[in-house]
Amino acid sequence: MRPTAVLGAILALSPAALAQDVLTLNPKPGVTLNYVSTVESRTELVDVRLEPTPGRAVSAQTRQSFEQARAQLRQQLGSAGIQRVNVTQSLRVLPRLNDGSVVVRYTQSLPLPDGTTQRLVFRQITAPGGKTRLVLDEVSGDPGLRAVLEKVLQSQQTQDFASQGIQNLYGQPLTVGRARTQRLKLDFAQLLGSLSGLLPQGARLGVAGTLTLDNTTTYRGRGAGGNFTFDVATRLAQPGTVRYTVDGQSFELGMRRLNVTGRSAYRPDGLQAGTNATTEQELRLTLPFEEGARLALTLRVTQKVNATVR
Repeated sequence: MRPTAVLGAILALSPAALAQDVLTLNPKPGVTLNYVSTVESRTELVDVRLEPTPGRAVSAQTRQSFEQARAQLRQQLGSAGIQRVNVTQSLRVLPRLNDGSVVVRYTQSLPLPDGTTQRLVFRQITAPGGKTRLVLDEVSGDPGLRAVLEKVLQSQQTQDFASQGIQNLYGQPLTVGRARTQRLKLDFAQLLGSLSGLLPQGARLGVAGTLTLDNTTTYRGRGAGGNFTFDVATRLAQPGTVRYTVDGQSFELGMRRLNVTGRSAYRPDGLQAGTNATTEQELRLTLPFEEGARLALTLRVTQKVNATVR
């Protein structure tokens, strides 16, 4: 073997060559970042059908009502086009807890259709091992909404979801091109049961159904400014249907397809530097209509999100 080849082999085995990237969450208290997210969404009506009760015919009047409802739905969704909204969010790193947990306070402002703004303030607490939990601090507006959000955040599923994805990669050696997939099963009875707090007094809500998602994170290396970059993807592993009843009226929302693709960047201190994602999903909504018949809508929903630091 030639000397140059031997030298090359030695250098290839050196600690510097074998070193891997490691993403750590280690921001300094007092660091503040401001994000602006542009959200574009569109809902399209793929199909709408009238489903009579088995063994029972519907009258001509009901069919006429159905034709009118279908025309209105097509007109409303067709004229809506692409909806655009800007969401602002800021974060501030707070002093660490005694156990070394990193505390980041987020403040989010979301414009509402009536011209007002919904303001949410919550803390993300990440333990040294990467496990994350969320704590709600403030919700503007309806007190009932705060109660609902508190119950949602207290859900074990919500806390588990908060620790999915990038958080599970903190402190671990990263290999460019290596993908990691995590499976998450959502139980809607547990997750959405708290929505009864938004219903009129005396109304009852029952929820059932599960959904299984696969979340895949692929490390792509260091980018501009030393940022860690990741491709992120979520897909529907098992289609699911949420069945819910309100005061005896039965509704169903089925997710037939879900595909989320995007890229996220994280600063050397572990805070997010920006993200973009495209979500495509197909939903089937079934709701009560006249004479015991049901209205079945198939919807295609597309959403694009681009968040940058300002």
